[in-house]
Amino acid sequence: MNYLTDATNTVSYTVPKGSCILSWQSQDRHICGYQEESCSSDSECNDYNYGNKACYGRTLQTYGCRSYGMPIQSKDTLDSPDEQKSSQNTFGKKCEMISAETVQCCGDTDCGSKFFCDSATFTCKPQVSCSQDVDCGVSVQCDYTTKKLLTPKCTLGSCTREEKAVDCCNDKNCPTGYYCTAERKCDKKTVVKTECPFDCCVGEDKYFDRVCPGEKPYCNQGVCQTTPPPLLKCSDCYAYAFSYLTGLLQLNKLGIDYIDEKQCKPALLQGNTLCMRQLIELALVPIVLIFAFLFGMEILERFKELRGNKNKTKRMLVSLILSVLLAYLVFVSFILGIVIFVLFILYKMSLGGIRAYSGTRRSFPIP
Repeated sequence: MNYLTDATNTVSYTVPKGSCILSWQSQDRHICGYQEESCSSDSECNDYNYGNKACYGRTLQTYGCRSYGMPIQSKDTLDSPDEQKSSQNTFGKKCEMISAETVQCCGDTDCGSKFFCDSATFTCKPQVSCSQDVDCGVSVQCDYTTKKLLTPKCTLGSCTREEKAVDCCNDKNCPTGYYCTAERKCDKKTVVKTECPFDCCVGEDKYFDRVCPGEKPYCNQGVCQTTPPPLLKCSDCYAYAFSYLTGLLQLNKLGIDYIDEKQCKPALLQGNTLCMRQLIELALVPIVLIFAFLFGMEILERFKELRGNKNKTKRMLVSLILSVLLAYLVFVSFILGIVIFVLFILYKMSLGGIRAYSGTRRSFPIP
């Protein structure tokens, strides 16, 4: 039997029969040795959140001193652990809950981000008097509609909220594929890959790649096959034009994943005639790129800063950048890109004819 006499840091103990030891556990509602939280009047039950009141989950509890009668001297009480507490073996006075009622708010988050909880009436109000910050609440809230962090403050005797702009309050404030971190920043979601559970996996988001063996080199929906999977139908004329031109130039045999993934078969109302405009547009993109690069080399040589063999690399770099931009413009805005390309050719013709760049230096009059 573990006696409490002269004991410190004791976790568990047994009170010997015939002894009474005072054990105080804050807000514990049970009498231990009929002394814990004993009281003589309601005024002694005032160590709760709000004096003799405590508020939890929008329920306001009022505590008072409750009497259980006088002790019985005829025998020891609760001699057996099986004996139930009743009016015959319970006595004394202790602090207990004597009433409970539902209120509008208990804490600072019950009223949202526009109101404050008045602890005097336990109601939500737009303005509440205060003497320190904790009177206005302790919880920092994040308003996802305005993406602002709201911290309760006591300013000149009235409750206010200090605002701080953040990137996000929850995942709904972030774009698709991103989540809101604890620092209120939108971060890209990471997908944890696992081992491929099928015969093969190629380009899967959830699984590591597993290639097929040489005798069955083609992967089709997780199954290795000897023949390539059937092509899907083209989604539009641009998809058909890209597939047709790369196949015509045999670029689909180079093993480039992007080109292989774009291969498709013509759908209904698709073909060379019906998709002629898209075929011309895509075919002109590499043509514009090549000629713009060659013409650009000759035009740039007219400038003193780019003239000569020592500036050849610089001319090539500048011409390449300009030709790529012009080819991209033809791809995204065909009419505008072609108009600019035609003007580019006319300007080159005004300089003395069109010829392919041969790599040899040509003399021009200094402008």
